[in-house]
Amino acid sequence: MVGSDRSYEGGTTGLVWRAGALVRRLPLPGDGATCYHVAAINEAGTIAGQAERVVPGDGSAYERWENFPVVWPADGSAHVELPRSGAAGLYDYSQVRDIDAAGNVVGYDWTGPWQGRTPWTWSAPYAGAGTAASLPAGTTGATLEAVGPHSGVAVGTALAPGAAEWEYDTHQALYRDASGTARLLPPLAEDRTAEAYAVTDTSRAGGTALDTNGVAHAVVWRHADRVAR
Repeated sequence: MVGSDRSYEGGTTGLVWRAGALVRRLPLPGDGATCYHVAAINEAGTIAGQAERVVPGDGSAYERWENFPVVWPADGSAHVELPRSGAAGLYDYSQVRDIDAAGNVVGYDWTGPWQGRTPWTWSAPYAGAGTAASLPAGTTGATLEAVGPHSGVAVGTALAPGAAEWEYDTHQALYRDASGTARLLPPLAEDRTAEAYAVTDTSRAGGTALDTNGVAHAVVWRHADRVAR
């Protein structure tokens, strides 16, 4: 299990537990960077997360925090900084969400307010900049939130066709099969938000969805591969 400890004086430290005991503190990336978020750990013990560092200001911009994705290898060696998926500008933000048994990472790219999100994958050993994943037909943006440990299937959340990121009730759960094709999962109620956050190798997906009254419920799509459209 992974998580983090945050303090005002010391910032954030990534932590690893095994059988309820703390067994590892993740090393800081260096160059003034600190741990920001620990997202997931795979069976081998490789960890995916986020780090951040201060970018000094100059005559044209103020000092700012720069957030970037990283992987901490299971053998305890130095972290690997994943190439960011966007333009590396002021609002570029590459978010990692999960990692499979082979070390492949899923997440999304975000390039600024109201610009939507592009689902993204990084393949071990992370030599390239990663790959934009396909969107479900008719959607304008999406995230990948979880990947099966061994199968390559993934789930996430897409913007409804024609919707803007900030609009209410515009999110739809998505399922991506092992070939990379993404489709939408049915919501609890028509025109209501549904989001997917977990998936098994047998395409059993979990998430949340709103009913006709706007009440949120935990939901399971037992056969996401069959019901996705």
